[in-house]
Amino acid sequence: MKNDKKYTITSVSKSDNTKTDIQITPNFREYSDKMVDNPIFISFSDNPMEENGYGLTLGAAKRLAKDLNEIVDSCNDEILDDEEKEYLGNIIKPFKNDVNYIAKESGGNNLYTIAIDINDCPIIYLPPFEKTSLMYKNMKINTGYTLQELNLM
Repeated sequence: MKNDKKYTITSVSKSDNTKTDIQITPNFREYSDKMVDNPIFISFSDNPMEENGYGLTLGAAKRLAKDLNEIVDSCNDEILDDEEKEYLGNIIKPFKNDVNYIAKESGGNNLYTIAIDINDCPIIYLPPFEKTSLMYKNMKINTGYTLQELNLM
């Protein structure tokens, strides 16, 4: 599975027993126009009495790095995950040039559905899924997305 994260926590280390260093490296293969040469470093003092001190042990620093990774993931501007892109991409393939928008709509009875609006055709509704499902979780309800916004072009 390819790494779709824009950043990855690449290392967590202790330097000279007084600081904890976390290295965050950009993954900009698909974002070459935003290529960054250097990783981002976050350094924390291990002395809780200092201004930037947290008294982090290596284990605590690794937990912090995990939390930072989750925050970075949540900032990902991708609306669809890889499986959703593949599924919708296969469905719209025959009429890709005629799609006006794709939307997640409330289907009643605690269900959502995906609606695909195509030029000169009735709207196509995909099978419904539970509102508690994680499917299409980054799509806003009743918002029409272009294929470009969903990275389906």
